[in-house]
Amino acid sequence: MEPEDQTLTGFLFAVSCVRYEESVTDGVTIYLRNRAAARFLEYALEDFGVTTSDNVCLGGSDLTRLAKAIDALVTSVEQRPDSWPISLGCRMSPSGEIGQEIVRPVSNSEVLTFLRDVAGEVQIAIQSGKLISWAGGE
Repeated sequence: MEPEDQTLTGFLFAVSCVRYEESVTDGVTIYLRNRAAARFLEYALEDFGVTTSDNVCLGGSDLTRLAKAIDALVTSVEQRPDSWPISLGCRMSPSGEIGQEIVRPVSNSEVLTFLRDVAGEVQIAIQSGKLISWAGGE
């Protein structure tokens, strides 16, 4: 595990189907532990408030929008190479000066596996009238 992938919680995203906000999951929780993949998804799903540093609960019409966004994202990622670079930010010197950019590869297969698993949970939430809890692990 890369140092930038480490968090106190052990994950960057945890997605699950829940009955109501702040409730415990009814079943499966899908974890993402790779920071490059999480950063890519933060950018791609910013309209839904998805970040590694906060939690969001989605229901109703937001779930339908999320399902469509995930389907489009899967199609987009399927057309990408096996991996591609993404910036995680820049290193800072002890004096506060901005240093070298931190670039890490995003794994196509890791993103697709996560998105497909999340898409399944979103469909369960839509069909059962539940919510999707998308928790950030930082």
